[in-house]
Amino acid sequence: MKDVNMSIIKDKTKNDVSQLLREKAVSVLQARKESEVDSEKVYSFDEMQEIIYDLEVHQIELKMQHEELSQTHQELETTKKRYFDLYDLAPVGYLTLSEEGVILESNFLVSKLLGINRQSLINKKLSDFILNEDQDIYYLYNKNNLNPQEQHTCELRMSHHDGTSFWVELQGNSQILNGVVVHRLTISSIAQRKKMQEGLEKTRQELHAKDELM
Repeated sequence: MKDVNMSIIKDKTKNDVSQLLREKAVSVLQARKESEVDSEKVYSFDEMQEIIYDLEVHQIELKMQHEELSQTHQELETTKKRYFDLYDLAPVGYLTLSEEGVILESNFLVSKLLGINRQSLINKKLSDFILNEDQDIYYLYNKNNLNPQEQHTCELRMSHHDGTSFWVELQGNSQILNGVVVHRLTISSIAQRKKMQEGLEKTRQELHAKDELM
């Protein structure tokens, strides 16, 4: 959405500049026509002073508008850099999905987890990267993820581009932006957590077996 907001601002800036140039062109054309019709007119000193004053005011207005445009451009660049740092380089995977589960936006970590170029992820369904055995988990997660007031979490396995699988935790909720339902998700690798859980479970089973023998 950030890209959408920046695009709207840029379009507005372009429209303002275009309007200003058009007004200036109309003014020049009108002045030429008046000069052709009234080329013999002699202006008084006061009239000349008034014309010069109007030109100076117009020049100052153009300068102020140029400074405002420069400041707006600088603010856009600063916002873009902050967005890049906070979203694209975040240590957590961020995803924006359509209501149908199609990937609309992702950051670099999601691309790294899946081993796929980020641009190649756009317009793909997230379910395409989830193991068949865990599709039901993802289905139930989406079904419960319709309340925008609640955060929902699930654990499932996803497929890397090389065919290996890994455990992740999905967390997020649904939002309505410009009348359209989207899903905002974070993806975190929980491989270490799962490894520890498996180790604890193995130890528990071994202790249970020893108890049975005793």
